[in-house]
Amino acid sequence: MGDSGSLVLGFILGVLTVRTTYLPVGEELAAGWYAVFVPVIVLALPLYDLIVVSIIRLSRGKSPFVGDTNHFSHRLVARGMSRRTAVLCIYLVTFATSIAAVLLPEVKTTLGACLIFAQTLLVLGVVAILEQHPLPHSSHNDSTGNRS
Repeated sequence: MGDSGSLVLGFILGVLTVRTTYLPVGEELAAGWYAVFVPVIVLALPLYDLIVVSIIRLSRGKSPFVGDTNHFSHRLVARGMSRRTAVLCIYLVTFATSIAAVLLPEVKTTLGACLIFAQTLLVLGVVAILEQHPLPHSSHNDSTGNRS
C-alpha cells in the first residue's frame, strides 16, 4: 500500500474511532472504555510490521523512511513461502486479531478486555517467534541475503 492508500485508511479509521459511540445510552463510561482500542487491534499486524521494519532499518544504519524489502510479506517469501501463501498467512493473522477487535466492544469486564489484549499480543508473539527461524539456504542468494 502506498502513501495515499495508507493515509486515507488511517484517516478513515481515525474518524470512525472518534465518531463511533462504543457505549450504549445509559451505560457507565468505566464499563467499556477499552473499546476505543478496536482500531489498534484491527491494525495489530501492520503496526507490528511498522515497528519491526523500523528496528531492522535503524539497526542497519539506514533511514526508517527509505523503502526496502524488509516488510513482513517479503520476509515470509524469503523464508520460502510463495507470494500467495505469504498473503494468505497475513490474512490469517489479521483475521485472528480482527475477530478479537470485533468482540472487544461487547466485553463487559476489564478482565475480558485484558484477555483480548493478551490474545492479540500472543498472536504477534507467535509471529515474532516464527520469524526467528533461520532462513533457508539458497544458491541464488549472495552472502548479504540479497537476491542476485
